[in-house]
Amino acid sequence: MVVETIWPNIDPEKGFANLYVSIYNMRKTLQHLNHFISIANIDEGYLLRLNKTKVDKNIWYNFFEKTLHPNQENYTDYQEHLDLYKGLYLEELDYVWTEPLRFRFDEIWVHHAKKSAEFYLSIKDTEQALRLYLAISKKRPDDDHVAFQIMKVYDLSLIHI
Repeated sequence: MVVETIWPNIDPEKGFANLYVSIYNMRKTLQHLNHFISIANIDEGYLLRLNKTKVDKNIWYNFFEKTLHPNQENYTDYQEHLDLYKGLYLEELDYVWTEPLRFRFDEIWVHHAKKSAEFYLSIKDTEQALRLYLAISKKRPDDDHVAFQIMKVYDLSLIHI
């Protein structure tokens, strides 16, 4: 699959030769970082190993896996993690394998942004609630619940369009 994606118009044998040379060159380039990153052969493929390395998407994902709801103790950290989401995962790349990840991360962000907006409403911080609901609305313009929440926030804060 990798060979077909990178070299779609090349004979598969030549594509695999190109892959082998590319992996060899990557290993040579990364050699000075071998305590942190390495490429290993597994079965009929390759595995990128990261050691002593933090991956931002993993940190983000793990935070929301263990922190289910914002509250008085964690809402600042919760908001910081929400703000780390800058858009669709690897949006600039057009690879089929990124689609499920994009969808999953986007759904996680929307879910937790809604939870955070609800929390801000509960503590009467209409400005933050509105900011989040408007951001969600850009991603999900047909979400009636979010549209209704925006109207409620405008009504609560006496902000008029």
